[in-house]
Amino acid sequence: MDTTENTIWLTKKQFCEKSGIDQKHLSTYAERGKIIVGDNNKIDITNEVNAFFIEAKMYKNNEVSSTLSSIEKQKKALDVKKIAEEIEILKVKKDKLHGTVIPTDMVKDLFSRVVKLMIIEFDNEADNMLTKIAAKAGLSNKDQAYFRGIFKESINKASNSAIDEAKRGVSDIINTYSESRGRGERL
Repeated sequence: MDTTENTIWLTKKQFCEKSGIDQKHLSTYAERGKIIVGDNNKIDITNEVNAFFIEAKMYKNNEVSSTLSSIEKQKKALDVKKIAEEIEILKVKKDKLHGTVIPTDMVKDLFSRVVKLMIIEFDNEADNMLTKIAAKAGLSNKDQAYFRGIFKESINKASNSAIDEAKRGVSDIINTYSESRGRGERL
């Protein structure tokens, strides 16, 4: 046992507090040679083995502490993000209840059905009209087929043009809504 002036002795309890270990593990560390306990049942922290042990444990505890801190920060950030998303969902639900937001899936399906039905009905009526005109004018079946082809081509061209115009209209609505929301309008 070294009794020089530079020796600093700690009780087992003090050593455990300094190194951040549980006192019940101290004897195990001593048996393994990771800590050297003096004859006076105290621990010299100037001893290289003991000093290294304290440094290693303090480093590990700081590392664990900083890792936990980082994890806690990430968890808080995720919690904030989740709360922001929940608020946004609640705002949309409120707007739906007030009728300021339209469920797009339902409108999309309805719009699609209406357009298809209009095209089919218009096509059927145009075909009936062509049949009546052909009977009155005495057109052959070949002439009727020719004019049916022209009608169908015109109807398809008109429906495609209407669909393109509707898409532009939806884009305009989205842009207008996005711009007005960007200027600070409330939901």
